[in-house]
Amino acid sequence: MQQLLGAVAEHARCVPPGLRQGARLIGIPTTSGTGAEVTWPIVLTDTREHRKISVGHPENIPDLAIVDPTLVLDLPAQITADTGMDVLTHAVEGYTSQWHNDFADGLCLKAIQLVFDFLPRAYRQGCDDEEARERMHNAATIAGLGFGNSMAALAHGLGHAIGALLPIPHGRAVGLCLAYTIEFSVRGDLPTRYGDIARFLGLAASDEGEAAACLATAVRELARSVGQPASLREAGISPETFEEVLPAIVDNAYFDSATLIGPRIPEDEDMERLLRCVYEGRPVDF
Repeated sequence: MQQLLGAVAEHARCVPPGLRQGARLIGIPTTSGTGAEVTWPIVLTDTREHRKISVGHPENIPDLAIVDPTLVLDLPAQITADTGMDVLTHAVEGYTSQWHNDFADGLCLKAIQLVFDFLPRAYRQGCDDEEARERMHNAATIAGLGFGNSMAALAHGLGHAIGALLPIPHGRAVGLCLAYTIEFSVRGDLPTRYGDIARFLGLAASDEGEAAACLATAVRELARSVGQPASLREAGISPETFEEVLPAIVDNAYFDSATLIGPRIPEDEDMERLLRCVYEGRPVDF
């Protein structure tokens, strides 16, 4: 753990990029997913080392965001699903990260509700359901405002590492990992907040363990309803390919900054076990 913290600190130097010296920045999202029109993180892909690097600066936040749902009316169903699961992961992780706060909580909960209510409709009906398109577009920005002030967590750490080494889009990768990281995190030493989310969605939540299990099930059912794979095997990754890239995914996920912010930080041996669950589709029980 000290090695991980030291590596993050070494690379956490802040250099002002000077983005406003030449022009103002306007963000116009054309998918309903990333929330980049209101957030400061930047994810860079190192194509030589096959890894994604999370950096960021407040200057990366646009001066103006134009959130116009007419720009996503004809978004293909697959991209609707992939980016929609990214919204959900932003919101769930933003609400449950170690950096959660009063200013982010309400935004994250509202975004979660909007995704469960409107993503299946936007996926199935597309441009024929303008309300669903509008509400999902709002959800993406609302989630961005939320997690941009509390940060994403382990599902993003895993998703970044998976997406850099396997042909799986970002939203699909983090959405696939979300249920597994919920099951993993609730078994940690730090308190989690899945009970709040479960109660907000009307799920059973007599204790935190039941809430996490019900929320993980709801996430999997939502993903299934919009054609998302429930495991890396189901996503078309062969056992041979998975075994070949697994050591690199473990290393990259372990050193991803998002991994540090969740309610449970995996130890060395946990990361490989967790990724094997994600590959095989087995619930996490450790």
